[in-house]
This record gives sequence, structure tokens and C-alpha cells, in this order.
Amino acid sequence: MRSSSLYRLVGWTLAGNVAFGFSQWGITIAVAKLGHEGMVGELALAWAVTTPVFVFSTLQLRQLLVSASDDEVSFRDYLTARRLLTTGALVATILIVLALGYRGERLAVMVAVGVAKALDSLVDIHLGWLQRQERMDRVAKALFVNGAMALGAAAAAMSVWRHASIAALASGLGPLAALVVVSRWNAGEPRWSAKGSGLRGVIALATLGLPLGVVMGLVAVQTNLPRLFVDRHLGISALGIFAAASQLTNVGANLVSSIATATVRRIARAFSSGEVADFRRITWRLFGLGLGIGLAGAALSFLAGRQILSIVYTPDYAQGASVLVSLSIAAGLSYGASFLGYSMTMARRLRIQVILFLFAAAVTWGGCALAVPVLGLHGAALGAGIGSVAQILGSAAVLRSAERSLTRAQSLPPEEPTSGGQRSSASIDPS
Repeated sequence: MRSSSLYRLVGWTLAGNVAFGFSQWGITIAVAKLGHEGMVGELALAWAVTTPVFVFSTLQLRQLLVSASDDEVSFRDYLTARRLLTTGALVATILIVLALGYRGERLAVMVAVGVAKALDSLVDIHLGWLQRQERMDRVAKALFVNGAMALGAAAAAMSVWRHASIAALASGLGPLAALVVVSRWNAGEPRWSAKGSGLRGVIALATLGLPLGVVMGLVAVQTNLPRLFVDRHLGISALGIFAAASQLTNVGANLVSSIATATVRRIARAFSSGEVADFRRITWRLFGLGLGIGLAGAALSFLAGRQILSIVYTPDYAQGASVLVSLSIAAGLSYGASFLGYSMTMARRLRIQVILFLFAAAVTWGGCALAVPVLGLHGAALGAGIGSVAQILGSAAVLRSAERSLTRAQSLPPEEPTSGGQRSSASIDPS
């Protein structure tokens, strides 16, 4: 692929992701300006409860679709699997919400958010097919449609009815409109209607994506646990302040994601070619960069956090200025941990990540359980930071093990060719 084509694809991808990310943040801003902290807290709690369920249910099928070889692909199987899993996720969400005892407006908000997420999930698998065709221009345009419609509908609903549940439900018009658009685009693709392999193919895809779904689900649990503890111990209004402040750190998270997207191929190439020193150097430089981004955010929050919160939301949210500093420090730790996660994946350390993220989620839970009742919102930020430290330490151990395995493999003499072929001396067990 020519450089100009690559830059064009990256440009469309970045534009679409930034626009969609801003629209999701814009919904929070609209609810904050037209409602109050409790409404923002209701939305934040709904996202905290529903996100892990839907993240797990995707099983990362979009990534599997994009990376599959042509002779392996039947989009019908992927679409069928996503429809079944999304339906199951929506039903599971409703059952979980009812089991947790949520009723009234809180129940309505969570169900509305679940419906919007279900529609987003269906759009996502269609975007995977477009991405496979390298039609990132259409992916970006679909994200524009989704984001603009979701933000506009949510803001209009809030201005008329002043209910977070109605705003959340209205935001579902965004992915619904995008689903109509991408379905029409994809219907014209030659291999769109290729015959699928039926239930067997769907089960095979679900089995293949299960480990990835578990890992990403655990990441979502770890990320959202502090919000659950804030709601339980401090109340829904405090959660609104906490969520509004924490969303400002998503700017850094988007930057980290963009940097990682641009560097993962270099990391993978260094590991696969046996360049241990290069692999280690890139990994830990990126780790340091992640910490640096977090510290820069903390400094900015210390100097102008009160003004930023007042302008972006309302003056009532300025009381979250001090916790914004704590959240920025915790975010820096999570940025560094994210870079280490990318390196683990490029080193093909996949299954061990299930144990690692389960451990990190447990540490986050313990940290929040101890700190939130004592330190309030700062305790929630501390719990998140402790969880990220646990993730960093575990990731470092996994990466060190991967480097030792690679070094040992390089030191082994090459095996003699046999009738079955020659096994590479650098092959690594992706445990």
C-alpha cells in the first residue's frame, strides 16, 4: 500500500473516532447543562453496569473479521453471531439490573442505555466488513452519522423532557441511523451475500473469540468498578461529579490509542524477528510516554481544573477540580498499563491476560472497598490507580517471561530437517 493511501486511511480513522468520541462526551455535557449532577450520575451508573456485558458479548468479532483470510470469511456467520450475542447481552443486562434491585428512573436509564449499546454493537460488525474492504472513509462517515444523530437527539430530548432515560433512549437514534446506512452500503458488496456455514460456523466464531471477550470484559469491569463504589457509598450526585471529571481523561486515552495503533506493527515485528532489546526499548518508552501524558494532565488539572470543569459543564462541577488531579494521575498509570497490554498481545501472550486482568479487577475492587468509604471520590481514584499498578506489575512479569522465552529459543541450535519439515527455533508458545 502506498504511503499516501496509508495516511488517508489513518486520517479517516482518526477523524471518525475523534468525532464519535466527542459525541459521546457531548451527551454527558448536554445532560449536565440541561439537567443536574444526579442525572449525569444515573447515566454514568448505567454505563458502568452495561458496558462490561456488551464488551464481553462482542467477543472482538470485528477484529477477527478484519484479520481473517478470504477463504475463512462468511459475513453471514459473523452477523448472525453478533445478532445472537447482542440479543443475549440485552436480555442479560435487563436481568442483572432487576437482580440488583434497580427500579423507576434508574431502571429506565439502564434499559435505554442497553438498547443504544445493542444498536451500536450491530453497527460495529458492519463497520468491520467495511474496514476489511479498507473503506475507512465509509467507516468514518458512519461514525459521523452515529455521533451527530445520537448527540442531537439526546440534547433535544433533554431540552424538552429533562429526563436522563429519555435522553439515553433518544441517543439510540444515532446507531439506528448508522445501521441503516451501513446496511445499504454493504448490501452492494459482491461477497456480502456469500453463503454461511450455519450454526457450526457461528459456534466456531464464538469459541475463537471467547478468550478475547473475557479479557476485554475484565478490562471493562476494572475500569467501571470505582463508579459502582462511588454510587454505593457517596450517592448518585457524587457519581455525577466523578464521572464528569473522569471523562476529561478520555482525551489522553484517545491519544494513547492513536499512538498504539501507529506502533503495534513495530512492536510485533521486533518480537517476531527476535530483537529482544528493540522490543523492550519500544515497550518501555511507550510506557514512560503514557505516564508522562498522565502527569501532564494532572499538571493542567492542578492549574486550571476548576475553570475547565466550569466551562465544559457548569460551575457546580468545579467542586470536582481536586479529584480531577487524582483521576489524571490514575489515568497516567492506566495509559502506561495499556501500552504494556499492547506489547503482551504483540508477543502473543493472550491466555495469561485472562488471569492478569482478573487479578487487576480484584485489586481494584479491594482498593475501592477500603478507600472510598474513607477518602470519598479521591478513594475511588486511588482504587483505580492501585488496580493499574497491579496490572503494570503483572504485565511486566509476563513481558519479562516472554523475553526470556525468546532469548532461550534463539540460543537453541536449529533442529535438523525431517520428513515433516523443519520447526523454527524461534517459535514461541503463546501462553
